[in-house]
Amino acid sequence: MQVYHDFVRVKQECGEAVEGFTFERFTATLRKNRDSLMREHGVQRVHFSAYVKQGRAALKAKPVRE
Repeated sequence: MQVYHDFVRVKQECGEAVEGFTFERFTATLRKNRDSLMREHGVQRVHFSAYVKQGRAALKAKPVRE
């Protein structure tokens, strides 16, 4: 939930539209990316964070090695 709120905040700061951007769609996309990264890197967790990339909101995924 925190990543979603951070991402929406970054989108708004960048002037991007957030209408129709739902938590459900966001989590579905994140889940697919997470599952792929977990298989690829052999980890149990992936940490996502929101940031600005070339003036647009983006997400950074970091495999968590425990």
